[in-house]
Amino acid sequence: GKKIRIVFADNLYALGEKGAKLGKMSEKTPELATDKKGLLRKELSSMLLQADVEGKIDVTIGRASDFFGPEASNSLFEFMVRPKIIKNKPAEFFANLDSSHSFIYLPDFVRSIVTLGTQEEINGKVWILPHYKATTIKEFVTRFYEVSGVNIPQKIKSSPYILLKLVGLFNKEVKEYS
Repeated sequence: GKKIRIVFADNLYALGEKGAKLGKMSEKTPELATDKKGLLRKELSSMLLQADVEGKIDVTIGRASDFFGPEASNSLFEFMVRPKIIKNKPAEFFANLDSSHSFIYLPDFVRSIVTLGTQEEINGKVWILPHYKATTIKEFVTRFYEVSGVNIPQKIKSSPYILLKLVGLFNKEVKEYS
């Protein structure tokens, strides 16, 4: 019979912080994760690719960074930024606001995953999906305030990471980000 075809929509966790610091991420960026989430993603990718090699399934993996956009209800952007824009308040991030980061627009992510699903000749491979050019978190968020017409002096502020961990003890959605 015909094999099952899987297009796995993945994130960049398997590459880890060390992988991210190697420069522009590509399909050649090594999987250097050391944290629990990253190691889990690395193991899952490995299992899927091994099943492809063994001929049990056909698999293609598409990896993307943080997403934003319509229906992106569990994205970092929707959680930390959009509600603050609506309330004319500064967004709050538990990160270095001057660190470089890339984002992907959710409809672009979906189109990319669908495209991978139509290309059988790329089975058994991992792809880094197209992202917006990396920018600082501060620049990215500030742009959304400008586009939304919200003009407040401080559009974004940084909070200590330990605060995220503390809130995560009481809120399961926040815990996912800690």
